[in-house]
Amino acid sequence: MLFNRFRIRAGAAFYLMNASFSLIGSLMVAMMVYLYTVVRLNPLHLVLVGTVLEASAFLFEVPTGVVADTYSRRLSIVIGVLVLGVSFLLLGLAHSFPLVLLAQIISGLGYTFLSGATDAWLADEVGAENVGGIFVRAAQIGRVAELVGLGLAAVLGSIHLALPILMAGGLYLLLGAVLGVVMPETGFQHRPQLERERPSTRFAAGWLNAVRQLRTMGATVQESLGVIHSRPVLGILALSSFMTGTSTEGFDRLGDAHLVANFTFPALGGWKPVVWFSILGILGILFSLAVTAVFQRRVEQASANPTRSISALVGLNLATSFCVIVFALAGSFSLAAACLLLRSGLISLLIPISNAFQVQNTPAHIRATVISMTGQANALGQVLGGPAVGWIGTALSLRAAIVSAGLLVAPISGLYARARNYLQAPGALADTAPATDEAVVGVISEAGKE
Repeated sequence: MLFNRFRIRAGAAFYLMNASFSLIGSLMVAMMVYLYTVVRLNPLHLVLVGTVLEASAFLFEVPTGVVADTYSRRLSIVIGVLVLGVSFLLLGLAHSFPLVLLAQIISGLGYTFLSGATDAWLADEVGAENVGGIFVRAAQIGRVAELVGLGLAAVLGSIHLALPILMAGGLYLLLGAVLGVVMPETGFQHRPQLERERPSTRFAAGWLNAVRQLRTMGATVQESLGVIHSRPVLGILALSSFMTGTSTEGFDRLGDAHLVANFTFPALGGWKPVVWFSILGILGILFSLAVTAVFQRRVEQASANPTRSISALVGLNLATSFCVIVFALAGSFSLAAACLLLRSGLISLLIPISNAFQVQNTPAHIRATVISMTGQANALGQVLGGPAVGWIGTALSLRAAIVSAGLLVAPISGLYARARNYLQAPGALADTAPATDEAVVGVISEAGKE
């Protein structure tokens, strides 16, 4: 092969990928501000931007997965990165709502080429038993890259809000070109029956295989739905995830616009106010790391006991709801910023406890499917509930929309409190394989990367 001499180790390629994704992602810290102030989208439009992205990612998931499983993991990753570059460049040049939506559809396509392919590629190259340490080191490198990206976003955003987005697009295109040259692929094995067939036939066979897999998955999903129906705790978890999605989509899409529209930013010398979004992003990362470090032992103890997990989740959800509502009604920038930081710290505690609680209360043989379905419930909440919050922002005010997002979180505490009654019922956890201490700590560590 022409580029074989330029190939690097799989671990190094993964570190390059992960650092680049983190840096580019942090460049987008003020994307909502750009859409609100430059493209002039209203609150409903801002939320629909996320809805279209979620919907397009869902629609493209199966066909793009066929590329990674049938042709090449590396090819799927390179295509995904290049497609994302095109979408971000279009977004940075867009000055109308239809063009923004088109950019999001293209982004959804790009993300699905990456979905699952990166981890599968790494496992092929280094072995599934060796990926753990690489994931940990990649997360550490990603944190540093994220801080660098936030600094770049501050500098470029002070010149023009579109520049960080355009740079993100350019970096994605550069990364795609570099990965195409240096990324190895020695562990991927084509399916023997597909090797001898023409590409078009192989692609069709890949689709047929996907259909067969979907049938098998359907049986598993049906069993999982039956388990959820028979175990009220699992139904509560799915409903809680749905309500979380309805809240977070509105908050994430409208929070920045609320800061711009309703507050006066403190002066930063000759820097423009947009620099504050990078500052808040950096402070949020540092505060979350500090909170998880201080409370890690307590989180592990709570996560190891379902009853204690319930108590922690009730309190953390109520505190999160309170922070969002105070953020919406705050009369000063300092109070609003404090609420943002406190919310990020609460989320960094809530996620690992929630994940561990779900693992502990799901039968082992369908655990992955049930957890996936809970994630889909969250996505469904974003798609269905997000636009409703956006409509409130357009019809009433941004403050009213964010208050509604905060109120949507509060009932989740009631659901968790109700779950305590089911946990105390005889046989509530029958046939549920309890997570070991090591598994719980692993869940906490993985959630800490989010």
